[in-house]
Amino acid sequence: EPNDPDAPPVFAPVGAAPLPEPQDAAPSFGSNSAVDYGLAPDLGESPASEWAFGGGVEASSDGNLKAKKAPGSGIFGNWVRTLIVFLLVSSVGLVFYKKLNEAGLFDSKITAASQSVYFSTSSSLDPNILARTNALMSEGQEAFRRKEYFEAFKKFFKTVSIDPTNEKAQRFQVLACEYVAVAKLQEKIASNEATETEKADAITDGIEAAEKALRTKRGGDLNTAKRKLQKGLLLNPGNQALTDLLTKVRAKIRDNVRWDETKEKKSRAEQMRPLLSSGERNLNSGRYANAITDYQRALDIELTPYNNKTRLNIDLATEAEEGLERAKSQRRTAARRHYSDAAKYFNSSDSGDLRKARDFLKKALAVDKDYTAASTKLRQVMGTLRSRAKEEYDKGMNMVKFSQYERARLHFQKVLSLLDDPSESLYRRSSAELDAMGPG
Repeated sequence: EPNDPDAPPVFAPVGAAPLPEPQDAAPSFGSNSAVDYGLAPDLGESPASEWAFGGGVEASSDGNLKAKKAPGSGIFGNWVRTLIVFLLVSSVGLVFYKKLNEAGLFDSKITAASQSVYFSTSSSLDPNILARTNALMSEGQEAFRRKEYFEAFKKFFKTVSIDPTNEKAQRFQVLACEYVAVAKLQEKIASNEATETEKADAITDGIEAAEKALRTKRGGDLNTAKRKLQKGLLLNPGNQALTDLLTKVRAKIRDNVRWDETKEKKSRAEQMRPLLSSGERNLNSGRYANAITDYQRALDIELTPYNNKTRLNIDLATEAEEGLERAKSQRRTAARRHYSDAAKYFNSSDSGDLRKARDFLKKALAVDKDYTAASTKLRQVMGTLRSRAKEEYDKGMNMVKFSQYERARLHFQKVLSLLDDPSESLYRRSSAELDAMGPG
């Protein structure tokens, strides 16, 4: 080492400069040295500040020179430099993410459009499937609110099996599964920590609640008994008395559900049958709008999303659907037939032909008030007729000025014929002039 006079020099000094005098200790970092080892140009002193990026050299124990960092040097030397590096890396990462996202790399395989299927009668699903999935979703959410998570899971699982595109059911299915796992863990902990007194009380509560519920047969009592019996079995696994009572309570609950469905089915049928009969009468009489209303009302009784029940009267609902389709089809056919009759006179310049076109178009709209093409064409035809009626009215008024009342009468009568609508201003004014002239 240069500071050890007894050791041979590792690097030959440049020129003939004498070696420095021995020192008691190696020069400290940042101190001046007159020795030039020929390694690199002199870059000057390393700043002593902790914010410095530079450094110096120092001698190691084996006689080699090594770089020595100044305090605070390096990429992560202090918190300011670390924050800058983090922001730069984050910015670059965000740019790359946006580019990949624009390229479609992160697109979902399941379309968001499927979320609009549920509780929407405009869905493209078969009405039977839609009604069933709506009912299952409602029943699952109701079970979730009652904290019957496994029952909710089964409902959502069945919904997904019917329609795998139902993202809402998929999310609830996973959530219910997680709640089931947590509930099982809590039950296990409660069972392990329960005292003998608590176990005995759970048996007594379950038996008393079940016996009362089986006597009254009310739904609320049965569900309460079911929960207490399940709690008793949780604390007392294998208890035969609780197991037998739970079987009876569940059977009674199923009987009640079937009985409720039977009453609901009968109630719906009593509401639907008169509407179906009325719809058929209106359809046969050509009252298509009334028929459509009747069939739709009958169908809504089975398909209303907030019904919370599955479709019970499938035969009546099918009859309503078929009647609704027939009524709409016949309405379209009748309206188009009137429109086709009117189209024969669209290009005629004769006022009589335009009046015929007007009458047929009005018939088409009487059948289907939403017939857009007929509405548009009627406005055009009526515009032409109003223009001609104005000409006739002006001629009639000129005849009145010259006391040519009979000729004026003819012009006013033409106005009434062209317009054929008492709500028109020219019609009312022409009618008033005819009344003033008296019978002709």
